[in-house]
Amino acid sequence: MLGTKVWVVPGANGVRVNVDEMGAYEVTLSDLSGRVLERKTSSAAQPVDLAAPSATQAVYILKVRSGSDTYSRRLTF
Repeated sequence: MLGTKVWVVPGANGVRVNVDEMGAYEVTLSDLSGRVLERKTSSAAQPVDLAAPSATQAVYILKVRSGSDTYSRRLTF
C-alpha cells in the first residue's frame, strides 16, 4: 500500500515528499480543477521538494504515483 510509505513534511516555502522503500515515483501537485501546477519525478528514494503556489491560501491535491500504485491527499497552503 503506497499510502503507508508516503511522508509529506511542510516547510516554509512548500512541502517535501518522501516515499520510503520505493524505486522511481512521480509527484504531482494540482488545483481542484485538475490543472497541474507542478510535476516532479524521483529515480530512487530521494525526497522531492514542491514549492507552495503563489496564489492565496487554497486547497490542492497531491498525487504520488509509483508503477500502478497511486496515493492522493489534500494539501492546504
